[in-house]
Amino acid sequence: MNPLEEHPGRSAANRSLLRGADILRAFRPGSDLLGNGEIAERTGLSNSTVSRLTQTLVAAGLLQQDRARRAYRL
Repeated sequence: MNPLEEHPGRSAANRSLLRGADILRAFRPGSDLLGNGEIAERTGLSNSTVSRLTQTLVAAGLLQQDRARRAYRL
């Protein structure tokens, strides 16, 4: 069960943190580079949400962006 469903009063900030963690978990062994589309497929998040959150994770230093390949790595 989704942790947000267990606690319906949670704020959007908590939801964003959980979605960011979902993005980080999308990187599995052997998945060095992932584009936003691949991340969206693996997480079930919309492309726009993935785009917003990957940029935030890059700014936080949790993802690296490979601009030439339009992809991200841990």
